[in-house]
Amino acid sequence: MKTSVISLEKVGPAEYKVKAYNGVYIGDFLKKEDGYFDFWPDQKGGFWPSYMLRALAEKLDELNKPWDDDINKFFAEQEENNEPRNFGLDEEG
Repeated sequence: MKTSVISLEKVGPAEYKVKAYNGVYIGDFLKKEDGYFDFWPDQKGGFWPSYMLRALAEKLDELNKPWDDDINKFFAEQEENNEPRNFGLDEEG
């Protein structure tokens, strides 16, 4: 039986509390202005073993996938329609 290395507690649409396998709070996943979640560790010193870093990265990838898919779809549609990548800026901007 595989035990999850981390668990998440949803606090709001842009925040999750992250706990280690033993229930200890280790930080937060917070959504930034660009729409992606990042990990903000609770700074207590010490080290992060590789299995914990992998678990954090995998969970972040999972949380960010829907937004990343939307971004990639947007740019694919722009290319299909031969629209310039000016991000809504005018010629001067």
